[in-house]
Amino acid sequence: MKKNEYFEKQERVSIKQSTQNEGNNNIKKKLAKENKLRTNRRKKKLTLKRAATSTAIIVDDLNVDLVPDLVMQIPKIAQELQIHNQIRPDHTIRILNVDEKIKQLATTLKKLRYIIGKYEDDSVVERLIETPNFVRLITHFTGQALYPDIVCNAMWLIVNMTSYELDARVTEAFIECGILHPMHQILNQRGVGKTQLMIQFHTIWAIGNICGEEKLTFRERIIEELFHEKIITLIRFLEKLRYEHQLGESTETQIEDLTNISFWTFSIMYRPRKGFLQDIPLKYILTVIPLLREYMLHSENPSILFNVFWTIDYMIRHKNNDVLSAILYNQIKEKHVREMRTIFREESQNNLYFGSASPTAEDPTPVLKRLFSLYELSSSQEKLKQGVFNMLLNFVAGDTKQTKDVASFDNFKLIRIIRSKLCEHVQLRGCFYGCMNLSAEYEFVQELINENIYHLIASKIMNHIGGKFRLQTEVIEYGLNSICYAIINAKENLISTLVEHHRVLEVFNFCIMDTTKDLTTLILHCLTRILALGSRIADEIGSTNNVFHEHLDELDFFDKIELLTQHRIPEIRDNASYLLKMYCHMDSDEEDSIIHYTPYNSHVTFQGLSGDPQTPPPSSSTVDDHPYMMD
Repeated sequence: MKKNEYFEKQERVSIKQSTQNEGNNNIKKKLAKENKLRTNRRKKKLTLKRAATSTAIIVDDLNVDLVPDLVMQIPKIAQELQIHNQIRPDHTIRILNVDEKIKQLATTLKKLRYIIGKYEDDSVVERLIETPNFVRLITHFTGQALYPDIVCNAMWLIVNMTSYELDARVTEAFIECGILHPMHQILNQRGVGKTQLMIQFHTIWAIGNICGEEKLTFRERIIEELFHEKIITLIRFLEKLRYEHQLGESTETQIEDLTNISFWTFSIMYRPRKGFLQDIPLKYILTVIPLLREYMLHSENPSILFNVFWTIDYMIRHKNNDVLSAILYNQIKEKHVREMRTIFREESQNNLYFGSASPTAEDPTPVLKRLFSLYELSSSQEKLKQGVFNMLLNFVAGDTKQTKDVASFDNFKLIRIIRSKLCEHVQLRGCFYGCMNLSAEYEFVQELINENIYHLIASKIMNHIGGKFRLQTEVIEYGLNSICYAIINAKENLISTLVEHHRVLEVFNFCIMDTTKDLTTLILHCLTRILALGSRIADEIGSTNNVFHEHLDELDFFDKIELLTQHRIPEIRDNASYLLKMYCHMDSDEEDSIIHYTPYNSHVTFQGLSGDPQTPPPSSSTVDDHPYMMD
């Protein structure tokens, strides 16, 4: 019995061991299978990576000769997808290999927009817009919300095509085909998907290209259809998402790019044009101000800040003081708020935030601190630094309160910045322009004299006359206006300093015969005040010699003034005659010919700084330099 029990026990042990071995073998087989699947996945990824690399090489080899074939393929694929003649496909019809066809159409559009963006050949775009139904078909593609890859490449293609300057024919063709309707739909979408953000990015870019056309009716239509309101609402939505949720780095970059292109579009939308006689209504300008002000105060992105400054600069040229007050003091008058509420939907008003502005002026210190700190910190960002400087010059071109608040901030810091730029011989136009507006306020003339500003301006003009370098006529006029306003507004002791130590009479002597009517009249008015001061000084010391008269006589000034008495413009003729009568010895016949003296009105009118923003590209590496053209 014991022997049989032993064998039974051994048999049970052997059965148990065999079972364990069988289980181990099954586990090993399972692990081997998983390893095989993992290896296959790696091979598949490697194959896809090689395929993507080979596709990139093929794209790089694309050329203009392939355009006709690509154009022929697009309607064929679209017809197979049932999107060739309607906004949405007919889903009752079963389409074979739909994913493959979508990919094929998206790739064809990608190749086409790449060629247009790379070669910049006007003839290619001309052939495209002349191809029957091509523009209409591309416009249909932008409404295919179910096929985002097709929408993205179609909108990108529109961006590249509207970047060409072909007498606005491209833009006009797309607008006639109804491109604005799908644009509205795209901007109304909400989400942070990569493809969706890319579509909205290109839609806003295309809006900027449309506004940039010389045909102003396009821009007027964009503004009247409130596209700027939709862009602001979209930016506010993305801001809220970024605040409430932790987004990925790539999504954050896309949102930054979309915000940047939005402000670039605003700068194009509000840019003044030659021959544009009617200003943009103020209600459409003030709507964007709260968003601009927020980003100016809080954004750390140099590209966004640069576009913000240029947008504000352009807006100021339409309605300067109201815009300046909204930026500097967060002040929007109640009547303007009521006007804006009449044109926007109720659900949009909270997004626009114009109701948060105060009808009374707030403290400008936060804005000025921000601007001057940006100027100091942006030493490596020369374009941003220029934008900040232009903004400060725009403020001193406003009313008296704005000029005083900005110019006197931080112990006349702006005047010191102007002096440093004059010494470095950079941004002379802006410096002369700023000095002209500062000189219109008598309390700043003393500080400008202390910083030797007028001597620097006079030296620059004399170097131009001597041929050392060239200044534009407009820049010279700003400089002459600066000196003249200083003489008109300064106290008498400061006038003596200007005349004796700042080369004022030298500049007047060379410029009086070769300048505009207003400047000639202004110079004559300044000379009249200088000679009157000389006579008063001579009377006080009991002398018969007018020291300023002697200076003018040494420069043969009175010969030129005598020639001006025969000037064809009555105002110049009268002022020159008055000056000679009062301060020179004249014959009785000459005295009889003199008419009354016409004083010059020294009121400074606002003039915006000229030039176009050369927008730095968004942070995405897919964007080329301005003008915007994507590959």
